[in-house]
Amino acid sequence: MKRRRTLVGGLTIGGLVVASALAWTGPAAVAADGDVAVGADGTVQIDTGFDGPQVTEVRVINEAKYLEIYWDRYVDENAAVSPGNITLRNGDRTISLRAKPAQGGTDTIFFDKDNRQIAATAANSMARLPEDLHLSSIAYTGTIDPSLPLTLEINGAAIADAAGNAAKTATYTGVPKLDYYTQSLMTGAGIEVKAGERVGATTLTKAAAQVDAQLAHSGTGIAATMAANGCSLAVYGSRENAYLVPEHRGGYNPTMYDVEGYGGNMWNNCVSSISERNVLRTRGDANTFLNTAYPNENILVHEFGHAVLSVGIEEQADQTLSDAFFAAYENAYTTGRWPNTYAMSNRDEFFATLSAIWFDNMAEKPDWNDGVRSPINTRAELKEYDPVSYAFFATIYPDDVAMPSPWDVPAPDIHHGDFRQEPAQPARVGATDVDYGTDIFRIVTASLGSEYQIDRYAGDPDHPSRDMVIWFRWGGGVWNIAYEGGGFVISASDGSGVLTAVSDTEVAYRGVARDASDPRQTWTFAADASTAANEYDGHLVNRANGRSLVLDGRAGSGVSMTLTDAAAGTRWMLEDTTRTTAQGTSAYVVPVKVSLASGDESATVDAPAQGFGLPSITDVAGKDWSRTGERFAGWALAGSTEPLPADWTIPADTTSIELVALWAPDTSAPGAVLVSPAAAGPLSAVAIQVDATDDAGLARIVADVYKGGKLVKRTLTEVDGAMAASHTATVTGLADGDYTVRYSATDEAGNVSPTTTFAFSVDGTAPTVKIKKGAAFTTGHDGTYTAVSFRIRDNDRIASVTLNGVEQESAAGKSDVDRIRAGELGAQLGENVLVVSDVAGNTTEVVFTLE
Repeated sequence: MKRRRTLVGGLTIGGLVVASALAWTGPAAVAADGDVAVGADGTVQIDTGFDGPQVTEVRVINEAKYLEIYWDRYVDENAAVSPGNITLRNGDRTISLRAKPAQGGTDTIFFDKDNRQIAATAANSMARLPEDLHLSSIAYTGTIDPSLPLTLEINGAAIADAAGNAAKTATYTGVPKLDYYTQSLMTGAGIEVKAGERVGATTLTKAAAQVDAQLAHSGTGIAATMAANGCSLAVYGSRENAYLVPEHRGGYNPTMYDVEGYGGNMWNNCVSSISERNVLRTRGDANTFLNTAYPNENILVHEFGHAVLSVGIEEQADQTLSDAFFAAYENAYTTGRWPNTYAMSNRDEFFATLSAIWFDNMAEKPDWNDGVRSPINTRAELKEYDPVSYAFFATIYPDDVAMPSPWDVPAPDIHHGDFRQEPAQPARVGATDVDYGTDIFRIVTASLGSEYQIDRYAGDPDHPSRDMVIWFRWGGGVWNIAYEGGGFVISASDGSGVLTAVSDTEVAYRGVARDASDPRQTWTFAADASTAANEYDGHLVNRANGRSLVLDGRAGSGVSMTLTDAAAGTRWMLEDTTRTTAQGTSAYVVPVKVSLASGDESATVDAPAQGFGLPSITDVAGKDWSRTGERFAGWALAGSTEPLPADWTIPADTTSIELVALWAPDTSAPGAVLVSPAAAGPLSAVAIQVDATDDAGLARIVADVYKGGKLVKRTLTEVDGAMAASHTATVTGLADGDYTVRYSATDEAGNVSPTTTFAFSVDGTAPTVKIKKGAAFTTGHDGTYTAVSFRIRDNDRIASVTLNGVEQESAAGKSDVDRIRAGELGAQLGENVLVVSDVAGNTTEVVFTLE
């Protein structure tokens, strides 16, 4: 339901929409069961007999997803917003509440002039809040079903006031869903001006008059576009801060200064905000909290100007005005106008600042060193100093309408001057000690003094399926970058996906799993030689299709990306924000053009200075540059013959470099290692393996078998230039006896490794197994026995004797087994198997039967 301030019996006065008071006979009563019934307007009855802190009002607001709990005093600012102490139910369903982090921006906060966290900051943006405002503002997620009741449960025992008195533990029933804004009016241009109950009605009238003055130039389509998109202006009280405005409450930055308004755009429902103290241009009041900090600067024109540009101009189907403004801004930037001013921080602030100047409602400074303001602060000065921008603003703003009171009196204009200075690049350095495994990165593009970064969320209304847009530079980066195989793999730092070219025009990341075999997930960072003043920018070119990542439109918050021809892509910078923190200055990866040459061979590769390693001569840009009969002697800088060390890195401040391959006659013999046989034997067969290496290329590997100095078997493998190879051969049929293997390797230059020998013996004869004769040894015949003995002999040594798998004692060359009976030595009635093996691996098997 809506709550509106009652002025005169529900009449409409000067366009101000008001409503009669709600029919209400008294405050909500405390139910007998301990539940507290909340009034239809959100109010809660105070228990005069209770000394602890009490809830005075509860509501869920319609304009944004916030639960509001009003208290009668300061309570513990963390406990009072903790989801652990507060439960909101919609019917039987629990609504998820957002917890407040210990530090940093937050959607959940306790508004109170005594908020200790905020008071500890230099900004102290809550100091001005009124003494009777004690508000737990808790963000929630999900949706609320209006057909089901809202119930609030508060664990009061965990929430105490400054004196340590605990609140009541209670359940509040019938929590209403209400409008935050209690009064509004519609301007002649179709813009709603709205406010809560702490703003005077006349303030809305004055604010509306200023909006209408700003939009008085007809025929531009600006006002109609803004009205069609529901643009509005929220006015907040002189003792309130901008963060109480529901549409500006998200992401409250505790360290942000006490602003007097924020601009509207498509991301906040086109809600601009302005403080009542600036609307009224209050100065000299004994209560300093009522005075504007900008007595000569119309913040309404500035902040509402953001919505004029981002919605009124840039949301028009016809982009003529948008293009004209961009051309004016580009001219100002490239000609060095407005140096050291807030106007030149980005094009949005340029538009907003010059809007205030157009209406002669801008403060000035005596020179160009302020960093915010300048001597140019009137429309007449604008025409002289920046005629291109003047001509543009003359097409959208009136030149015959002055701002209404109290802004009809222009700001003082004492100082004048014309000064220009080429725009300086932001402080940037090359990142050192980059860890591609763990560092966090920001992917940045610069446009006329503004920096934008790729953010991980959809937001392009023209392309809702795209899951990334650029936004003004903020935070600490949202990407991990791995350097693999000469390219970058870009992944979301929260693990939600990998940046991938899903077609020749589209890119995506969300839900894409890493696949090392997929070249669509690899990006080359190609240096852009056309921007000599910026060594850190380059194109991100996809390895699979050779196409470059590009903005789908002019740089600005909310613009998504597509793919285009490699050289036509957007220029990006890769900031290692982890190293930025460590180095104290924005630290970037440096893209380098590396030219490689070897005789008639040449290649150019794009590589990061941080991470590039000297390539193998067998894999230079995917090709083998090795030479027959020559030894690769390393890489050198062009014009030098001094080899670079293996751990050489690209020097700092280098954007291109040339490397040449060094070669030398191959006089070094290859190396050869005998892998097998590894033991001297005896062996039943000889398995030969010789591994060889050579830094210029192998020709062959030889391994010959000799007996008594006489060659009995030659084995070899032709290699054909490989730098490492193995020769294997199995030699059988050798007579028993002693042998040597002689092995060597020859490279393509004819160098031969030292011939090395290895001695081994061959035993190809299996052990003999005979039945012992005589009743003392054997009873039975022809393979069937009641007891049996075996005589076992071998040319060398017996390795094992098993009977039905049971190991028997054995020794040296003989291992007789005597008086085998069923049930002994592993023997059994029926068939038995005796297996005898020698150390060379020769085996004899005897099958017999016991009865």
